[in-house]
Amino acid sequence: MRIFKKLPSTLLATGMAALFLGNMAMANTAQAGLEFASDNPSSTDSFLVFHRLYGKDVMVRSNLSVEGVETLQRTAKTNTDDIKELKNLLEAQARLIEELKRNNGTSSSSSASEITNLKRTATEQDKDLKELTKQLEEFKRNSGSSSSSSSSEVANLKRTLTEQETGLRNLAKAVDELKRNSSSNSGSSASSSEVSDLKRTVSEQDNGLKNLAKAVDDLKRSSSSNSGSSASSSEVSDLKRTVSEQDNSLKKLASQMDDLKRSSGSNSSSSSSSSEVSDLKRTVSAQDNDLKRLASQVEDLKRSAGSSSSASSSDLSSLKRDVSNQDSQLDQLKRAVDDLRSKVK
Repeated sequence: MRIFKKLPSTLLATGMAALFLGNMAMANTAQAGLEFASDNPSSTDSFLVFHRLYGKDVMVRSNLSVEGVETLQRTAKTNTDDIKELKNLLEAQARLIEELKRNNGTSSSSSASEITNLKRTATEQDKDLKELTKQLEEFKRNSGSSSSSSSSEVANLKRTLTEQETGLRNLAKAVDELKRNSSSNSGSSASSSEVSDLKRTVSEQDNGLKNLAKAVDDLKRSSSSNSGSSASSSEVSDLKRTVSEQDNSLKKLASQMDDLKRSSGSNSSSSSSSSEVSDLKRTVSAQDNDLKRLASQVEDLKRSAGSSSSASSSDLSSLKRDVSNQDSQLDQLKRAVDDLRSKVK
């Protein structure tokens, strides 16, 4: 019995049963060569089983070995551990499924609220688009009705600028004659009061050109923001009024130059040199060229207003640039008149 205590319980029970049966059949199987020994079993030993043979029970060696039983025990233990792990995994998956169900219910409700908000936003945007479409149609109608009046006003503006161009040409001729008279009369010039009047006239023209530049700047911003609308009637009116003021200033300047020419022929004690008068002529000629470009820009503006009821941003930029250049040249003319006045004094 000391031998079987070292074996596992299952193997011990099987061995004891086999030993008991073997002892019972000992008397009948003595001739079969079966005998009992106290040696320890090896892993390759096989269990004995009863076999029915020709109506009687005989003991035979089975295919079940000690090693096979031990392997079976280890496999059973491993399977038990695996089953336990699978059970834990199933429990974890069950908890995860429950959590997913709860989250799915929460997310579905939040998704429903978001969809409702999106529908409401889409409805509001639809209303806004309808209002914008209506405003655009009204704007197109208003633009079409005001395009003809704007075109006529621009045409009048062009005609006025053409007249100013002619006046500047005559003024340039007068300055040319004044230069020749100044050279022949050893530097004759206008009196101090006439130079003051000339300075005041040029200052008025300077302010008029600044107002013109400001009006063109407003016209450019209005054209770039409305992308297809014509210049508003108020802006065109301001531009027309500014050009009219400039026309009056040019008339005054022509009158002053006539007085200056007469005074140049009668007074022989002047102090202004022919170079200063030449600078004045060159400045007026530059203004003549600028007014030509300005007239060309207004012509382009008229064609653009007649075809698409709008002034392009590039034309307005060129017009503003020309007016700014003319403003700078008027400043130079103003400084030249100041120098002339100081030398006359």
